[in-house]
Amino acid sequence: MKSKAVLCLLALVVMITSQAQAKEKINNIDLEAYIQNVIERSPEATSILADTMRSEADAIESIQWNNPEIQIDTTVARDEGGRDLEIEIEQPLRGSDFGARRGYAQAIRTLKEPEQKARLLDLSHEATRAYTDLWLAQKKIELLDRLVKDAKRQSKAVTDAASQGLTDKAESAIFTTEAEELSLQRSALE
Repeated sequence: MKSKAVLCLLALVVMITSQAQAKEKINNIDLEAYIQNVIERSPEATSILADTMRSEADAIESIQWNNPEIQIDTTVARDEGGRDLEIEIEQPLRGSDFGARRGYAQAIRTLKEPEQKARLLDLSHEATRAYTDLWLAQKKIELLDRLVKDAKRQSKAVTDAASQGLTDKAESAIFTTEAEELSLQRSALE
């Protein structure tokens, strides 16, 4: 019988703490999850990825030769009754086609990763600053909530003491004013 009571009590404690933890998880999001969410859903992150892909496309394009061009001319000779056919094929060449292009492509590929990482770190830094500002505001609100609660409790105690003639009524007004000031500061943060 005692073991059933202990098990029921243990189950109740686990259920209450898990509900409290669930509420805490709903209201609080950790920094890593926030940054990951920003990187996954931010238009800036998408732009960084697109720029990286364009960089890779530039590297591929730089090692490819331009397409050859073909030109065909036909002329009809009036006196001989025949046709002349001229075919001209051109392959545009650049000075960099002779060795430098692969080095250029490799340079583009080498630079794209650090640039992408730097831009993602910058985005992560901005997200961290925004998160920190929000976290600080939440902590200020929590602190002001406690201070308002304490100030109201003290105001009530001083008011009760003033009604019994133990303190001056002006002191009661001071505590009431302080509680109102703290309430105004709290509402200004929201």
